[in-house]
Amino acid sequence: MTDNIKYIELEIELKNLHKENEDLKDKVKALRQENNSFLYSALSKFQGEMPVVPKTSKSFGNQTYASFATIKKIANPILAKHGLSIRQDPITVDGILAFKTKIMHSSGQFDESIFLIPTPFKEETHRNEIGSTMSYFKRHIYMSFLGIVAEDDE
Repeated sequence: MTDNIKYIELEIELKNLHKENEDLKDKVKALRQENNSFLYSALSKFQGEMPVVPKTSKSFGNQTYASFATIKKIANPILAKHGLSIRQDPITVDGILAFKTKIMHSSGQFDESIFLIPTPFKEETHRNEIGSTMSYFKRHIYMSFLGIVAEDDE
């Protein structure tokens, strides 16, 4: 009987330790999310190193712009250097197309924003037009979210 009591006491002690460990993990997670000092410090360093992006692509109207590929080619190594990553997910909010953009730091801290795409699509809208609109906004949201500028930006 004594062995059973010791076994039960040990189980209770392990359950308490497990609960304390989970509580501690939750507190650390909350602190990381509430106090984004690592994220903001890294983002500041990123912005200090990020050069102005050249406009090397031309649109159908012969206007020059900084392509998303060019922007990412320049930005990605600097983001990685400072433990930063960014993702953009297309979502819908009340039937409206949007992008959820999230910047994350290797510490676990993150910040996010949702941007509604202001173009109303109709049933007959060609998918290339939708894709083009999405690409345009994705590129501009990315630049805005990270504080990136292109040369001669208007």
